[in-house]
Parts: sequence; C-alpha cells; structure tokens
Amino acid sequence: MVEADDTLIAGPAKGKNGRGAAKGQSASLVLGMVEVLSCKDASGTAKKRAGRVRLEVVDHADEKTLRIFLENNLTPGSKVQTDGWRGYAETALLDDRQLVNVQDSPQSASRLAPHIHRVFSNLNTWLLGTPWG
Repeated sequence: MVEADDTLIAGPAKGKNGRGAAKGQSASLVLGMVEVLSCKDASGTAKKRAGRVRLEVVDHADEKTLRIFLENNLTPGSKVQTDGWRGYAETALLDDRQLVNVQDSPQSASRLAPHIHRVFSNLNTWLLGTPWG
C-alpha cells in the first residue's frame, strides 16, 4: 500500500492560484508517494507507519506524468491510495495496480492519507529552515 499525492512547495505565484500556481517561478509542483507499512507497537497493537518515500518535481500533475511517476516507483500489484485527483485515472495505473480514492473533502485529505501529508509538511519545514544565501 502506498499513499500518493502532489503538493506545491514554496508558496503560490502572484496572480495564480491552485494548481496553476505551479507555473510561477516561486513554486514547484512535487509528486510524492510513501509506502505504508503495518507493524505492532510494544503492547501488540496494530499500527501503520511510513516506509520508503519517493518525491519528484514535475511541471504537471496530469495523467501522463502521474503514470510515468508510478511506473518508475511502484511494483505490479501495488495498491495506490490517492485523493481522487482526476490525473490518477485507471489508465495511469498499469500492471494490475489498484486505485483507492479516499478524499471526501479537501479538509479530510490529511486525515485519510496522513503519511504523505506528513512527508510534505516535513519537506516544507526543512526547506523553510534551509539558508539559501
């Protein structure tokens, strides 16, 4: 199981909003996925934790770009949990990959796919703390 999503890094561009902001010089569109592993804590309670992470800066979050990203980073039979963005169409998932759309509202995305949203949050925090000279 992997959680897959995209995010804008570095804020919106002037005069643009939403996914269109990725075309601005001040923002980068990043695709990401994180492996979700099942484990047990010290008391034996089943938990989920993040495993391997893949990130890539892209120009578009369209079906073709997502298909290439998934092909390069997933094995056949993987289950992909997404927010339901139309780029994650069935044709983007080849080789028997299963698609699970989870978002019922934008506000619930981080609750339904917590691992990838934590990765994006940590990436933003790390970049804010990085001196760029």
